Amino acid sequence: MEKKRKSIRYKNYDYSTTGYYFITICSYNKKNIFSEIIEKKVNDVLNEQEIILSNIGSIINEEILKSEKIRKEIRIDEFIIMPNHLHIIIEIFKSENVGANGGSPDNNGNVLPMGECHSPLQMKPKSLSSFVSGLKSSVTKRVKEFKKNNNYVVWQRNYFDRVVRNEEELYNIRNYVRYNHYNWQCDNENLNRE
Repeated sequence: MEKKRKSIRYKNYDYSTTGYYFITICSYNKKNIFSEIIEKKVNDVLNEQEIILSNIGSIINEEILKSEKIRKEIRIDEFIIMPNHLHIIIEIFKSENVGANGGSPDNNGNVLPMGECHSPLQMKPKSLSSFVSGLKSSVTKRVKEFKKNNNYVVWQRNYFDRVVRNEEELYNIRNYVRYNHYNWQCDNENLNRE
């Protein structure tokens, strides 16, 4: 009998609420398949870290940028594609016409109020989980086509999230994301860390 997985989301929190969210998504088994971090010499003195995206990383980059155009309820604030994980700061908007307030149609075209689903596999539209699911799905589809392998697994199950509570926290997380690659050698996600 398969053990039931416990959700790591905040209980009773509406992840379609307007605000900023910080998410981390890891590669399957934390394999370094998204990018490589190389050290560059600048003026023969300073060492600088540079991220070189793999083909899979390039697909992820394109899909993150595309998601903001497809999903009018979100804005990508910052993101970085590390060798085996990515960090994204996403802003979700609510408005009368766009965002997390609207319902979604069922199979018969009837609009369901928010939160009503006919399947436990469905998630709330225009929410953080629907964004992550859509991103993972579009990347996986393209990677399987690129690899010519329908069994290729890109992602670790689930993702980590943090609801950003204030401007100071947002500022600190932005800096963490922008400079994350400089700390790759001691990053907790780096299985070969020093």
